[in-house]
Amino acid sequence: MDKTRIELFSDAILAVAITIIVLEMEVPKGHFINDFWHIVDECISYAGSFFFISIFWLKHNKLFHSVKKIDSKVLRMNLIFLFWISLLPFATRWIDGGNLEKSPTVMYALILFMSGISFQLLEYYVMKVENQGFRLIDILKKDTKGTIINILSLITIVVALFNAESAILLLTLIAILLAISDKRFKKENKTEE
Repeated sequence: MDKTRIELFSDAILAVAITIIVLEMEVPKGHFINDFWHIVDECISYAGSFFFISIFWLKHNKLFHSVKKIDSKVLRMNLIFLFWISLLPFATRWIDGGNLEKSPTVMYALILFMSGISFQLLEYYVMKVENQGFRLIDILKKDTKGTIINILSLITIVVALFNAESAILLLTLIAILLAISDKRFKKENKTEE
């Protein structure tokens, strides 16, 4: 199967998710800086969601750059990953209007957790197709940072049930961890250049 189609389709879904988030933002009612302060929470939510989607796009791009072949299972796993990412605009909009309420924060953290888990499973299936005999434990060992982030995301869901502000702090920590470059695919990418 041609990997270019899956890359183009995935790029489109991720771009549309970011676009929906920005289009859902409220425009300030007036023309002064004071009017902007009424939507600053929305801007912060947008920036956070843009960052998370962008990081997933970068990881997706690196993953598929190193791939030679894919199969129908990889296609299905990619669709599951994209399903969870496509829910981020909904969660972002809900968290905007919630003044850091528990339910929207739980939903946002749950969607990020499921996006991370589904991406890790996508990595597993891609690597399994590339190298028969590859096991899930191998990807978890290779992707320590991803596993830690998924565990932190799960903890964030539980924390959000009790305290939305603390959950937002954990989401910020997750964003910082995600910003740290992933070295796993650098060697493959350098040899191809």
